[in-house]
Amino acid sequence: MEEQLGKEKNTKLAPYFGLVSLTKEQATDIANTLWPKAPPVERHKAAVICAMYGLNPLMKHLYLIPFRDAKAQTHKWVIVLGIGATRLIASRKTHYSYLDGPRMMTKEEQEKLLGEVDEKRYYAITIIQDDKGNKAPGYGNWGKQTPVYGADKGNTPQNMAMIRSERNAFDRLFPGEMPQGIEVIETQFIEGEWREPGGEKEAQGRPSPPSPFKGEDFPKAEAIKNLGDLFNASQTHFKMSKDQTLKELGYSTQTAIANPGEEWRRLVALKTEAIEGNERQER
Repeated sequence: MEEQLGKEKNTKLAPYFGLVSLTKEQATDIANTLWPKAPPVERHKAAVICAMYGLNPLMKHLYLIPFRDAKAQTHKWVIVLGIGATRLIASRKTHYSYLDGPRMMTKEEQEKLLGEVDEKRYYAITIIQDDKGNKAPGYGNWGKQTPVYGADKGNTPQNMAMIRSERNAFDRLFPGEMPQGIEVIETQFIEGEWREPGGEKEAQGRPSPPSPFKGEDFPKAEAIKNLGDLFNASQTHFKMSKDQTLKELGYSTQTAIANPGEEWRRLVALKTEAIEGNERQER
C-alpha cells in the first residue's frame, strides 16, 4: 500500500485499513486523501456511498478514477464499484447461491428475451437464489465494439456483459438495496488506480466507463410486447424497479399502461435526454 499510495498517504490512512463500516467523516477523510484533485462533489458522493453501504475504498470496494478528455483538455472523474462490493452488500442481506452463470446467453435465450438476436452486442445471464428459495434472473449486455476499461489487464466486452448480468440479478433479488447509477467492474481490472492526473500512470486515452444510459443499444419498441418485457428492459438498461418505472412514466398503477412498446420508447427518450441535458449543463 505504501508503494501505491506513498508514505505520507499511507501513514495518514493507516487507522482506516481493515475497517469495513465507515462513518461519513471517515469516508470523507479517505476520499480527500486518495483523490484530492477530484471535484468536491464527487468526493462527497463517494464518501456518502461508502458510509451508506458499509464500504471502504482501501479494501478495493470503490474507486474514483480520472479520465482525460483530450478534446476538452480536462479530466472527468467517475465513481466505479468493484463487483466484490456488490456481493458483500448482498451477503449482509441473506445467504445466496448461483443457480446459473454468470455466462453468455444463447441465441435462443436472446430471442425469447428480446424478440430477436442482437449481433452488435454480447448478452449474459446470471440466476441467483436466496436462502428462502427466491430466484432472480439478471441480464447484462455490452457492445461488441465498445471499448472496455482495463483491456490492458485482460478485461473484455463479454466479461462486462457478465458482470452487468450479475449486478442486475442482485438488483432484482434485493430491490432498492444496491447503489444505483454506478458502473461495476472486477477489481483485478482496476488494480493500482489510486493515481492522480498528470502522473505517469494517468488514464489518458483510456475509455471512460460509459454512462449507465447514454450510448446503449436499446431494444426496439416492437420487441416490448407486454408489461413484463417493459419492466425487464427498464431493470436491465436503467436499473429501475417496477415502481420506479411507473413513477418515471407518470403512472400510479400498471393497469393504466395500454401500449408497453410505446411507453418503452418514451422511457428511453426521457432517460437519454436527461443525461444529455446534464452534460450540456456541465459544459
